[in-house]
Amino acid sequence: MINHKQLLTLKMVAEESSYSLAAKKLFITQPAVSLQIKAIEQITGFQIFERCDGELALTPSGRILYEQANIILNQYETLNDFIRQSQSVKNGTLKLATSTIPGEYILPKLIFEFRKHFPDILVDVEISASSKVVNYVLNGEYEVGLVGFAPTHRELSVRQLWPERLKIIKPSKLLFDPTSLRQILEQPLIMREDGSGTKDVVMRYLGDHGITSRSFSPAAVFGSTRAVISAVEAGLGIGWVSELAIKEPLHSGRITVLDERFDILRHFYLITRKKRTLSPLSDHFIQFLEAVQLSE
Repeated sequence: MINHKQLLTLKMVAEESSYSLAAKKLFITQPAVSLQIKAIEQITGFQIFERCDGELALTPSGRILYEQANIILNQYETLNDFIRQSQSVKNGTLKLATSTIPGEYILPKLIFEFRKHFPDILVDVEISASSKVVNYVLNGEYEVGLVGFAPTHRELSVRQLWPERLKIIKPSKLLFDPTSLRQILEQPLIMREDGSGTKDVVMRYLGDHGITSRSFSPAAVFGSTRAVISAVEAGLGIGWVSELAIKEPLHSGRITVLDERFDILRHFYLITRKKRTLSPLSDHFIQFLEAVQLSE
């Protein structure tokens, strides 16, 4: 069988068109180069190089062997790079882009657990609207993203993670017990901004019930879940927010939730770019996330 050293010698002779120059690049003697090439020719049964007008050139069979050798050597380097990265995974940087709810209410605890296994890593978390997270992953700024809706971009790999509920909340002093979505839309509605996963899910939910954006006008639009909750507490209106975000204001009695028939069930999704080779640290984190079962 042809070994790595022989393939490397073949590549160097072909690219330098010279046994002597190849020997210098490989830090071996010219006779050693000649022996390596002869050994390959004995294994393959065909001549690899020939002299054309005094210059060393590949034969047709040698050209094919050289091209295949390049592929194997590149794969060898890729494997070594992966091994080197794996050896340094314990002190690397994990870069994540995430939408608001995972970033503020889920990831902090999960990162704490993950760092028990990799205590020396740095975790860099960017919290943005889901649409911005999608763009961050597509343009390569971040390897891993977490969003509140399932993107359909063909360059993305999308994996479904955990379910959650969006509940519609109202000021605790508001006496309001609707029996239909139409009645809900008669109240001032507080919405998240365009690009938010929460807004995307809410608009899909309304659309499934025959209600379009032309059917109502929001009373206010805010760029975060916390702001929506604060607006509802202030009496500005009602709105759908993540169940994960309302535990404290609900417990304190500042808000109440409407009947669960108006709950919206959604999932969070992990996204990566299909053609990007992920770092070993990101791979470890993805496997960790996929194994997590969130408790109530």
